[in-house]
Amino acid sequence: MASWRRATLQILVLNFLLLLTKSIFTEAAVSKSSSRNIVGRCIEKEREALVEFKTSLKDPSGYLSSWVGQDCCNWTFVSCNNKTGNVLRLDLAWLNLCISTPPNKSCGELGGTLNPSLLNLTYLSYLDLNGNNFSGLPIPEFIGSLKNLRYLDLSRASFNGKVPPSIGNLSNLEHLDLSMYSFQWKLWASDLNWLSGLSSLKYLGLNNVNLSTVASNWFQVVSMLPPLTELHMSSCELNSLPESLVLNFSSLEVIDLAYNKFNSSIPPWLFNIRTLTKIYLNSCELKGSIPKTSRGNLCNLQTLYLSNNAINGEINEFIEALAGCGNNTIDYIDMGSNNLRGNLPDSLGSLRYLEYLRLEQNSLSGSLPMSMGNLSSLEALDLSFNSMNGTIPESIGQLSRLYQLDLHGNSWEGMLPNSVGFYLGARVDLGFNLLEGSIPIWPNVTYLSLRNNLFSGPIPSNIGKRMSKMVNLDLSRNFLNGSIPASINNMTSLRFLDLSSNDLSGLIPKQLQGLQRLMVLDLSKNNLSGGVPSSLCPLRSLIFLKLSDNLFFLSYLGLRANLLTGTIPEQLCKFPNLHIIDLAQNNLSGAIPKCLGYLEAFTYLGPYVGELPMIQRISFSQRVEIVTKGRTNEYTKIIPLVNAIDLSSNNLVGEIPDHLTKLSALAAHRQVTKMEKIKMKTRMVMMKTDMTSYGST
Repeated sequence: MASWRRATLQILVLNFLLLLTKSIFTEAAVSKSSSRNIVGRCIEKEREALVEFKTSLKDPSGYLSSWVGQDCCNWTFVSCNNKTGNVLRLDLAWLNLCISTPPNKSCGELGGTLNPSLLNLTYLSYLDLNGNNFSGLPIPEFIGSLKNLRYLDLSRASFNGKVPPSIGNLSNLEHLDLSMYSFQWKLWASDLNWLSGLSSLKYLGLNNVNLSTVASNWFQVVSMLPPLTELHMSSCELNSLPESLVLNFSSLEVIDLAYNKFNSSIPPWLFNIRTLTKIYLNSCELKGSIPKTSRGNLCNLQTLYLSNNAINGEINEFIEALAGCGNNTIDYIDMGSNNLRGNLPDSLGSLRYLEYLRLEQNSLSGSLPMSMGNLSSLEALDLSFNSMNGTIPESIGQLSRLYQLDLHGNSWEGMLPNSVGFYLGARVDLGFNLLEGSIPIWPNVTYLSLRNNLFSGPIPSNIGKRMSKMVNLDLSRNFLNGSIPASINNMTSLRFLDLSSNDLSGLIPKQLQGLQRLMVLDLSKNNLSGGVPSSLCPLRSLIFLKLSDNLFFLSYLGLRANLLTGTIPEQLCKFPNLHIIDLAQNNLSGAIPKCLGYLEAFTYLGPYVGELPMIQRISFSQRVEIVTKGRTNEYTKIIPLVNAIDLSSNNLVGEIPDHLTKLSALAAHRQVTKMEKIKMKTRMVMMKTDMTSYGST
């Protein structure tokens, strides 16, 4: 799920950049076309062809409104030969201002149909319709008759149906991209033999085109394209890779076959392509190890994705092979979620350009080599869910560009270095290890998880001031003691705070009221005492509050008029002093817990059972306003006689528990509701968890 979210975010960012670039170049094109000195004006036959082409299109945003007048060479998105006036390029990519997945039909992209009048543009060499919306229109056969095309991009344009084999007639084509990124439409091809006619092809993009029925020799066909430099065929439902192959590639640099179902070992010929700089074979159901005989051919490799497979073998042998290249330039290694084993060798430090190293969810052992400090370009290191141990070396403090460090779920031990110079905004997860000592102060970290370790002592009193940029802080399941530092109030961006399962004591600091973005607060399973401060009430972003298993004296619980769902938890019965429960006007379901009838405080049940008058305000000055039948009564003392349960306006089912109907003070209901004002000298301790005025979202 996380990978899907990252991929979606990357697509959205890319789309935005493309739109921005398109807007800039559109303005530049208008300026340039009006000022350039063109010897040959637009040819009338070609102008008419463009007008006819425009007529067949849907252009809700009027992007082609400049297509008027006699000189089509001055029209936006049209480029001509400066001498002859022949139309050479139609660059109509990303003519929309919406970024949505899937594309919103109200966006302003081009649609309609593609008119064969394009055939009259006999010198057309560049056609880009990428990012438009043709709503399931098939790619027209006549595209294969545009013989001078060198660049054809129909990707992300919502075409549907069979890829026309006539595209194979475009022998001059150097760039072909038919990649699909639509939830609704799908291109498919039953064979790839038509590719053999594209003898000049350098770039082939067929991502998400359904190729599940192509013959098993599909790669032999692709390999007959010697000029090819980039091959993109991810998520094509391919199910076979040839074990052996005569290679004809002389320039192949990028191969992307990710998200297919090969269910085979890595073929030896793949890493014999010495020109490769980027390999994407993640999530391909690959197994076995990387062939040893081919490892010396990876010296030009820059990016390697092999994650989410079943690849095994020794990681140290593979790393040493990469490090053996004197001029290695590899910057990205992702081999997470495999069956790799062994230790990280000291030669890892020789990969001086390495920026990302992801080896999570393998069977790696041993410790981090001291040479890690040499990886001055490293930005992300993920070794989570392995069997690694030992201490985290001081040399990791030299990685000043480190933005993500995930060593979660190993057996790291010892104390953490305080001198780690994380990059601003860093995310660090060291949870579920055997680390000990005090909580480190890392000012640039915004996401920090140290949960389930052996950390002890107090939380540093200045943690909020020194780590004020914190967004997520998880120190749960350790042996921390002392009080919760009031300085946490300085973490104004904090959204998640989990200090549960420690030995913290004292009061909840009132200063937490400054955490206006806080969504999750878990202080359960500590030794906290006193009341829950009213300063928690203004935390409008709070959606999860857990305070169980402490020493609180809970007497009032008000959660009226929220959007709560689920059942009434039986854990409420563990608060013997609870004497006001207001859960009215929610979406609670299920049965009323029988144990509510046994709460000690309700054996002295006071005036209100059934529909509780709305409590507008309760403060520590013990002032309360109660509205009954439209009348507001103000009470200056909250005393044990004011007991109430309100479960009205929910979706509860079943019987009302017998003991709840037999509570002793029911008979006093009418008498007490007639009282206008009560003034009592009896004092009471009251703890409040009141979100009546704040809807949970």
